[in-house]
Formats: sequence, C-alpha cells, structure tokens
Amino acid sequence: MVVGEMSEHTDVVVIGSGPAGYVAAIRAGQLGKMVTLVEKDPVGLGGLCLHHGCIPSKALIHTANVFWDCTHSKDQGINVSLATLDMQKTQEFKRSVIEKLTNGIKALLDKAGVDIVYGRAEFVSSTELHIEQEHDTMGLTADKIIIATGGKENTLPTIPFDGKTVLRSTEILDLETIPSSLAIAGSGYIAMEMAHTFQKFGSKVTIIHRSPTILSNMDAKVGELMQRQLENFGVTFWKNTEIITGEKNARGIDLHLETKEGVKETVPFEKVLVAVGRSPQTELLGLKNTQAKIDERGYIIINEKCQTSDPHILAIGDITNGPALAHRAMYMGKIAAEVCVGLPSAFDAQVVPGVIYSDPEMAWVGMQEPDAVKSGRSFISGTFPYSASGRSLGANRPIGFVKVLADPNSHLILGGLIVGAHASDMIAELGLAIEMGARLEDVSGTIHPHPTYNEAILEACESALKKCVHLPGGK
Repeated sequence: MVVGEMSEHTDVVVIGSGPAGYVAAIRAGQLGKMVTLVEKDPVGLGGLCLHHGCIPSKALIHTANVFWDCTHSKDQGINVSLATLDMQKTQEFKRSVIEKLTNGIKALLDKAGVDIVYGRAEFVSSTELHIEQEHDTMGLTADKIIIATGGKENTLPTIPFDGKTVLRSTEILDLETIPSSLAIAGSGYIAMEMAHTFQKFGSKVTIIHRSPTILSNMDAKVGELMQRQLENFGVTFWKNTEIITGEKNARGIDLHLETKEGVKETVPFEKVLVAVGRSPQTELLGLKNTQAKIDERGYIIINEKCQTSDPHILAIGDITNGPALAHRAMYMGKIAAEVCVGLPSAFDAQVVPGVIYSDPEMAWVGMQEPDAVKSGRSFISGTFPYSASGRSLGANRPIGFVKVLADPNSHLILGGLIVGAHASDMIAELGLAIEMGARLEDVSGTIHPHPTYNEAILEACESALKKCVHLPGGK
C-alpha cells in the first residue's frame, strides 16, 4: 500500500469481471454481502469472454455461416448472384451485441448492490489490496477476496505479437478487412473456429501445427472429420511443422516453415493468427504477500469449495486448473459467492461439456472413448448418423453423428459426443442424463419430437441397446 493511502473496507472483493467474476459478485450481492468488483479495463466489464472471445467470435461465426449459405445454396433452389460482405457493418453488428450484453451485466450488478472499481489490483496482504487506477490509487480491505483474473494468450517466440500482422485470438475478431491469406498457428478449438470463419469470409486459410493430427486430445474420428471438412472448404494443412521465423514486409509476412521430415519452405501470408493455448494471469497479483499457492504451471490451487490455502482468498475460472470454459467459470462463481456467506456449496458437477463452434459443430460431455480405452473402462456405445435423420437432410446438414457411451451392465450413461448442426444446443441433454444417473432406457423411453435434431440422441441410445429401428439390423 502507498504510504498515507486511505483504505476502504467491504465484505467481499472480486478481482476480474469476466464470467467467473461478475457472476460471483452478483450472487454475493444477492446474498446480502457488501461487494466490490475490481476490473482493470475501464470498458471491459464482462471480461475477455464478452469483449474479445466467446460472444464476438460467435457473432462473426454466425455471419460467416449466413454469408456462406447465401452463396452455396443452389441445390436448394436459392441463387444469390451479388452477395457481398461488408466487414465494417459486420463489426458494427458484433459491437451492438457486446454493448447490449455489457449494459445487461451492469444493470444486474447495480440491482445486486455491487460497487465497481476500475483499476489493477495487487495483494498487500491476505485481506488488503492496492488498486492502481488511471489517475489515482486506493486501498481496499475485505473479509473475503475472490480472484477471477482469467487467462492470456500464449506466444510463439519466433513470431511475437505485433497487433497488425501477427495477431492474438482477441485481435483477429476486430479486423475490418478480410485478409487475402491467413496462417493459423495451432490445432485447438480456437484455430478450428477461426479457420472455418475466415475461409468462409474469403481468406485463403492455412493451418500450421506441430502435431501429426488436429484436435489430438479427442476421438481420432473427430479430428479426421474436422480436417476433411476444412479441406472441403478450401483450408490447407501443414502438419508436423514448426514456424522457424517470420520476415515482415509490405505485403504481410513470410513464414519460414520446417517439417519434422526436414522439408523447408517459405510461404507468404497477409496475416498470422497465433492460437497455441492460454496461460493463467497470476504473475502481477502479488500472491507472494498471501498464503495462496500456485502449481508448476501458474494455476492457483483450490479445493472443491474454490478456497485457496489462504483462508481469506478464493479463486475461480481460468486461473484455476481445469477446462478454460466460460460456463465452468460461471458455475464456480456461484459456488465461491455462496461459500463466502457460509453456505455448504461445492463444485460437485460430474461433467463439464465442451463445444467447438465449427462447421459442423462438435460437442462432448463426460467420458469419451479414448479415455475409456486408456483407463481400461468397459463400455458399450451407440452411434446414429445425421445422414439418417430427416431433420438433418431437410436442412441440408447431413454431416455428423451422435455417439453415446454407457456402462455395459447398468446402462448408466457415461458420456456423449455430438458432431453436427446444433451440437452445442443438444449436448446439455446428455449432460443432464449423466448428472441425474440416467440409463440408456431412460433416454430412449423419452418421446422426442419428430423431426428434430435431438431425435439422434434417442436413436444413439437405442443403437447402444441394439434396438434402433432406423439403422439396418438395429445397430
């Protein structure tokens, strides 16, 4: 704390206003606590997810899909000869969505009685923060402090970010002109989503990745299907490849590439997106002045109640080890707030669903086949293809499938994988089934409306039970 600085006191301080932080602040306020929410970005209420991640990316993905459908629907009798993309107008649409949601979060915080302070917070002790603001500093003490500072993009030392040619995943979402050529370094979900989006917008996209496959932590069939679909859209792949260095020029950047086989080539691109993972933002928090501990990767160590090893400090969201997903962060925010008021809350969710908003979408929850095989867990599975779904065919979305894993004896549902249109909207049914201890018979015995995409979940469960009537031989 700065000498002479006056400190204010509150019941709960939340550092960071992303999905974890603002939810924690609102819930603590609802429960009657005096709450102060500290956000370092004066225009960043809602965090990276709202301003530079989840929401703007989905707005652009939607626009790209509409644009693609306008120009690729001749088989359905739709001929659009003059479809053009006004990227500046697209960005205006994206910003309008962000503004509406930001205003909504602000209204909810106001309703819950949450005070908002803009500035960068650093621990002076376990219960005291120094907050550096634009033109001033302040001290703030609290009975409980919840850390929700999220993560940051990893860099590639060979091509450091410059915000113009070499872009972060947050920066590419703000482009107002479409690059003629785009290299994407990485093979995870952000790389897949942006490859689909900018290829549909008109860029010539190339994915460069060190691994032999994309989405290597998932079922091999998923990566194969994703690569095949991206190639159908026109995306090029450089697998087992390192970016040795990059030379910027008036046209963009020349990337010097080298494969594991020793093949070297220099390829020009207008822009490069680096999407090689994220790391927790803990280094500037002053945690050395507290009893909170971090692991070898920089994540804050917590228990099932989101409590750190310091009795005054909790941590939630992407700064803790686990899937870096907004919905997990929100779930943790509610838990942390309730723990702060003495309620018996804990992270007891059995599963956390994941989604890739590609084309087709991919969503999964619970145990996946590679995990089961690796652990020696016995299972039965059922699969139903979108190509056998009347709803999928009628919507000209025939690519994909639903796969369900279950215990061979009890038929309890263990996990599910959906690849296809509306996978993101459907996966929660399988998540609910797992949380409730549902069996294959429970889902297959639930009447699903026809024709719908969700019928494929019922059919996959019946396939696992060897009684699917819409597949040859009941399989």
